[in-house]
Amino acid sequence: MARSAARASRESVAYQGDVYRAPAPQRAGEALHVVQQPQVRPRRRSRVRALRLQQAACFTVVLAIAGVMIYSHVNLTRLTNEVSIQQGVLDDLNSEYIALKARQDQALSLSYVEQYAQNTLGMVKLDTNQVEYVEMNNPDQIEVRETGVSLRSAMSGLAKSFTAVLEYLE
Repeated sequence: MARSAARASRESVAYQGDVYRAPAPQRAGEALHVVQQPQVRPRRRSRVRALRLQQAACFTVVLAIAGVMIYSHVNLTRLTNEVSIQQGVLDDLNSEYIALKARQDQALSLSYVEQYAQNTLGMVKLDTNQVEYVEMNNPDQIEVRETGVSLRSAMSGLAKSFTAVLEYLE
């Protein structure tokens, strides 16, 4: 039975030769109608192309980042130089301020004023023998008259006098 089962399987459709036989030879004068199968491009090329595109994109991004970093470094260096220049200017101005402040303190000191008065203006200090006291028989008395002088007219007169003194000094 085992033999007959094996024989039966060999006679099945799969083992029939006419299914897989070559087509009949072509007759003379008939043109062959060839149907071409669509060519399947290997996926490897598309993967390589995608990989190259990714590499180019990564290179472009790295190049852009490097450019930005170089620009930032150049800008930082320029600003650092400007800060150091301005710091030097500030130091110079501070030293000039200190010198002017010392000069002002010297000009306002009492000893400097006394030296200037004695040396430049020729003034001398008052001695006790130069002081003279005057005694009056009658004590001081003040008499106020009403002449119609108001505070406003007194102030305007004072302002005119002050203006005249300033014009004279100029």
